[in-house]
Formats: sequence, C-alpha cells, structure tokens
Amino acid sequence: MTRPNLVFPVIATTWCLLLLQAGSSSPPPQTAPAPALPPSNPCIARERDALLDLKAGLQDPSNYLASWQGDNCCDEWEGVVCSKRNGHVATLTLEYAGIGGKISPSLLALRHLKSMSLAGNDFGGEPIPELFGELKSMRHLTLGDANFSGLVPPHLGNLSRLIDLDLTSYKGPGLYSTNLAWLSRLANLQHLYLGGVNLSTAFDWAHSLNMLPSLQHLSLRNCGLRNAIPPPLHMNLTSLEVIDLSGNPFHSPVAVEKLFWPFWDFPRLETIYLESCGLQGILPEYMGNSTSLVNLGLNFNDLTGLPTTFKRLSNLKFLYLAQNNISGDIEKLLDKLPDNGLYVLELYGNNLEGSLPAQKGRLGSLYNLRISDNKISGDIPLWIGELTNLTSLELDSNNFHGVITQFHLANLASLKILGLSHNTLAIVADHNWVPPFKLMIAGLKSCGLGPKFPGWLRSQDTITMMDISNTSIADSIPDWFWTTFSNTRYFVLSGNQISGVLPAMMNEKMVAEVMDFSNNLLEGQLQKVPENLTYLDLSKNNLSGPLPLDFGAPFLESLILFENSLSGKIPQSFCQLKYLEFVDLSANLLQGPFPNCLNISQAGNTSRADLLGVHQNIIMLNLNDNNLSGMFPLFLQKCQNLIFLDLAFNRFSGSLPAWIDELSALALFTVTIKYVHR
Repeated sequence: MTRPNLVFPVIATTWCLLLLQAGSSSPPPQTAPAPALPPSNPCIARERDALLDLKAGLQDPSNYLASWQGDNCCDEWEGVVCSKRNGHVATLTLEYAGIGGKISPSLLALRHLKSMSLAGNDFGGEPIPELFGELKSMRHLTLGDANFSGLVPPHLGNLSRLIDLDLTSYKGPGLYSTNLAWLSRLANLQHLYLGGVNLSTAFDWAHSLNMLPSLQHLSLRNCGLRNAIPPPLHMNLTSLEVIDLSGNPFHSPVAVEKLFWPFWDFPRLETIYLESCGLQGILPEYMGNSTSLVNLGLNFNDLTGLPTTFKRLSNLKFLYLAQNNISGDIEKLLDKLPDNGLYVLELYGNNLEGSLPAQKGRLGSLYNLRISDNKISGDIPLWIGELTNLTSLELDSNNFHGVITQFHLANLASLKILGLSHNTLAIVADHNWVPPFKLMIAGLKSCGLGPKFPGWLRSQDTITMMDISNTSIADSIPDWFWTTFSNTRYFVLSGNQISGVLPAMMNEKMVAEVMDFSNNLLEGQLQKVPENLTYLDLSKNNLSGPLPLDFGAPFLESLILFENSLSGKIPQSFCQLKYLEFVDLSANLLQGPFPNCLNISQAGNTSRADLLGVHQNIIMLNLNDNNLSGMFPLFLQKCQNLIFLDLAFNRFSGSLPAWIDELSALALFTVTIKYVHR
C-alpha cells in the first residue's frame, strides 16, 4: 500500500491562500495564533528523584551515569526513556555499564516501568532484590550475567504482564531455584532464559513450564537438570519455537518410548539444542513428528544412530551430530537425511566408515560440511566441487586417499575453511592457478603439496591460520610468502625441506602469534620476531650467529630453538621475557655465563634479590649441550613452577645451591656432575 502524499495538499492550500490574500484590497481577516509546540518533557519530579536515589546506591567506576543530572531525565539521561503519551519513565537500560552496588527501594516509584535491563554488570553476588516483583507494569526484565546470586525470588511470579525474562547466570556463585512453581503465574511469558541457574533440585520444572501457553523461546542451558522428563498429561506449550537444554546431565536413553519429554510433538518447534546431555542410543522414531524442525543440535552425546523417520523432517536445515558414537557406513547414514537440502551437516568425531557416495544427492545445498575425525575412506568425489554454497569443507583425520585437483575446488567461490589434514591426499594444481576463493583457515597437514612451494597459496592473503606441515615441500621459501601472509596469526610449516632465510623486517610487517618452522633447512641469523608472537619453534634448522639482542616479542611464552648452530651469549633481554614457560636452547653453540636475571642490592645481598623479569611461569628450561659457563642460574630459585631442568654438557662451575631441593614441582633435573660441584 502506497503511503499518501500529505505534503503536496498542504503546500497547495497554503499557496492558494497567499494568492487570494495578494488579490484582495481589504486587509486579511484576523486569525487565531498557531498553538505553540509543547515544551520538552523535563521528567516527572518524583521519578527523577527516584532515579537519583538509585544512582546514589550504585557503584559506577566508569562514570556511565555521568549524564544523570539536571531536570530533563527523559531526553538527556543515559539509558532512560519516557513514554511519549504520559511522560512516565517506561524503559531503563543500563547494560554492560560496569555498574554494581545496591538497588534502592526508590525504584518502586517508577510504577509505569515496562522494561529494565541490568545485563552484563557486576552486582558482586548480591541477591536479586525482591522488590523487582512489585514492578507490576514490567514486561521485559533482563538481568543476565549481572553477577546476582542466591535464591531466585519467587516474587518475580507477581509480574503477570511479563513477556521476556532473562536471568542467565554464569558469573560468580550464581543463582539457584528449588522449584519453578512461581513461573506458572506468568501466563504471558514468551521468552525465558535461565541458563546457568542451578535447578538441580527443581523437580517440578517441566510441569511448571507447561503452564506457560505463550512461551516461544526457552533456555535452561547448564542448569544441573538430572531427572528424566516425564511428559505432562496435556501439552500446553503449543507456541514453543526454540528450546535449549544443553549441558544438563540427563544421561537418558532417548530411544525408550516417551521416557524423554516428547519435544518432537510440539507443532511450532523449530530449534532444539540438547548438546552435552549424556543422551544415549538411537534417536526415537517419534521425533519424525516434528516436521517444523529447522535446527537440531545434538553434539557431544553418546548417540548411536538416526531413526528411519528422520526423512520426515522436511524443513531441517541445520544438523549437528558431532562427537557422538555413531558408527556404520557414511552413505547409509546420508540416505536417512531429508530430501529438502541441508545447509549445515556436522558429523565430526564419530566412528563412521565407508566412502562418500558417488552422487551428491541431498547434499547439494550445503554451506558447511564437517565430517572430520572418522574412518571414512576412498577418493574425494568430484561432486564436492558442485557444492557452490560451501563455506567450510572439513575432512581432516579420515582415511581419504588419492588426488585432489583444482577441478575439485574450481567452483567453490565462497570457501573460507579448508581442512584436509591427516589423510593420504595429494593436492595437484597448476603453479599459476588462482583459486576463486579466499581462505581464512587452511589445514593441509600431511597432504602432498610439494616438491615445489604451492603457487596457488599466493592469492590467499586472507588466511589467519595455516598448517602445511609434513607436505613434502622441498623448495626455497618464496619472496611473496612474507607479504601474502603478513596478517596470518598461526603458521605451521614444520617437517618439510624448506630453505631460505628469515626476513629482517619480520617484527614490523607480521602479526603472527604462533610460528612453527621446525625441522626445515632455514639458514642465517634469527632477527627480531613479530611483536605479537607467543610461540616460536625454529628447532632443527641451520640457523647460525648470535641471538637477537632484543627478541621483540614481550608476550613470548615458548622459545624453542634446539639443534641449530646459534652462537654467542644469551642476551640480557632474555630476562625481560616474563611470560616464558617453555625454553629449549639445547644443542647449539651458545657460550658465556647465563644472563643475570636478578637485581642484586648494592651490598650484594642475594636475600634481597628480585627478578628483573617475572620468570615464575617457567615450566621447562633446557640448555643441554652448549658451551655455557659461570655460576648456576640463580634466578631459578624463583621458578616454583619448574618441572624440567637440563643443564648438562655445559661448563657451569661453582656449587649446586641448597635451594634446588625447594623446587617442589621439579620432576627432572639433569646436570653434568664433573662441571657442577656441591
């Protein structure tokens, strides 16, 4: 329906009046002055005062409520909205504001308050105020993750007009309720979120919820529900569309007729999440009744199969069955899927065998295909390349073999995730081939990519995670590598025969957090590493020369450089790497004393020694087979988490310190006795 043009008649009428007035010799008739626009509502005084009392009781370290001053609370105060009809405060939204403290009883002066959200704040484990149950006009109450704790006040059952209630509780000691009978009085409730609320003793929960005929969305995720769910005599939840009971340890054999609450009978149900619930056996035959189902999440259970009625789920688009115990032939399982065309199929982490079918069949609409970590064998069929909507293809850790060519991938323009690791596959493509896709994740470990460095990777400058380890590459690292992957955060290239040198500008040009280039043929000197790096493994290469005076990565946690030809002293900057946990510099040519990582007082009082860097995090230190000399590293006294210490085959001298016995976590300690005396 076209909205009528109201502007033109007004303009036309005004223009006609001006013409009449201009053509008349008599003065225009006197007309009443146009009424003045009403002034901006400055806020009802008693409600403004109530809000100021509320502010006075709250803790507001970020000064979120700085705007709560002056008279105009309706238009100028953060989070406050007033009714345009009567001027009363109608909405109070203080979400993720960092506030806490006490809720003032003056809040009850806001008798017309319809919506309040305190979600994402921190009320320090205080109980939910019972006075909330007296805000009779409330329709939307959101207290999720606000760090309230204790008993959910049954007084909330007095809010008979409530439409939305969110008490999600994953912070602090959390909320609990011993029964949910108070819910039965909320006849208008449409959305209920109680995720994380402890309901382990609320045995009435199913029957209480059944008293809510308007309920559409229900989340009881991680609520400690253990009892089986007997069906009520009469189902009232005819409006239910979404139900999430994930993370509750039902440990129920779902195949036993009617033992489990028959969600499948609800006429409007579109989404069911029952992940990590300990469900066992084959899904029940009567689930085929839920023909409205669109989204079914059953990951992380102990299910063994699908019922024959599964084909009836004609609207199903998203199916999550990962990390179960489903076995048998993959092709037979796929035959049980509905013909409508799934968008997402997750079957990873099961025991499926056999080969993928020769034809794509009902899989042609897939966006995500995740069947990793099974026992599926055979070739990758060419119809994979016909899944033109595919964004994620994850076939890792199976028994696939054969060759994948560029023709398998040539039409996958939307592909973002490609996972083929841990199969016996070779990827063969023209060196100058430019794929139609831009990957974000490339998991190609143990695939055959070599011997030349795969040129098709040059176009993949969007990759954030890449694993091409053990891929038979025997080639120099190309110049474009460091530019193409300057924004890649996770690199694994180990176990190849990649040669070349690390670039001098790596610290400035790369954002990498993990780099594993171990067991290759890299040469030259180690330069400053990327600033964000937390894990560096360059072991088993041909690196030489001194370590960098400044590693350039203040958050480095793992430094693994064994079996190279690194020489010179360990630089003093090592002492500033305060997050180090794993250090392996063994089998190099390092010499000289270990750097002094202690700040000794001027009087030389070692009892007052402090660490220059905080090395308490060190778990492993391996300096074996170098030429290090001098005193035993005294900073190790502070390393109470140390488990593995190997100083053997060096030239340390002096006495072994008595405090070595105080390192209670130390499980392996190796020194060369002829060099270290006690």
